[in-house]
Amino acid sequence: KLMELWDEVVQKYNQELETIVRAIASGSADNFATYRHMVGYCAGIEWARGTLSDILKKRMYSDNEDD
Repeated sequence: KLMELWDEVVQKYNQELETIVRAIASGSADNFATYRHMVGYCAGIEWARGTLSDILKKRMYSDNEDD
């Protein structure tokens, strides 16, 4: 059940990243401040996805050691 939740969260993160990356690539940032904001937003999503992944891996490893 935890992995299903993880898969759903990662899918949402990936969808949002794809949306923002496409917007950046299409030139929708009308100035440098907006561009920086969009890039920072992507970095934040990637950080959140990576951090959550690390936490879940540690938890799953810890749970397996307890068995």
